Amino acid sequence: MDTPFYELRLLSKNEDGCDAQVVLNTDHPVYKGHFPNQPVAPGVMLMDMCREVAEKAIGKEVRIKSARSIKFVKLIDPTKIQCLTLILKFVESEDSTLFQCVAKVGEDTYFKILASI
Repeated sequence: MDTPFYELRLLSKNEDGCDAQVVLNTDHPVYKGHFPNQPVAPGVMLMDMCREVAEKAIGKEVRIKSARSIKFVKLIDPTKIQCLTLILKFVESEDSTLFQCVAKVGEDTYFKILASI
């Protein structure tokens, strides 16, 4: 069985999206190579985590078609930061859905994603 990158602890839906609490798995094998003795949560894993939480929020499979903006504001060292709050919003348009995910710890923003799904 694959080792999960994170655990979803809370998913609270609201009128335009949801809020979620995720806990990073500090024992995930990715940290052995990214980076040895200085672990940093990889951006691609964080993006996939947001995609998976979006799937749970809307109840169907989600594919990121294009990313309009991805900003990693602060590094996430899993030995110091384990719990993240994800704030997800969805905006429907004619041809796609815009998806925004902001990851925070308290008032500090760690990354932001704006993509079409």
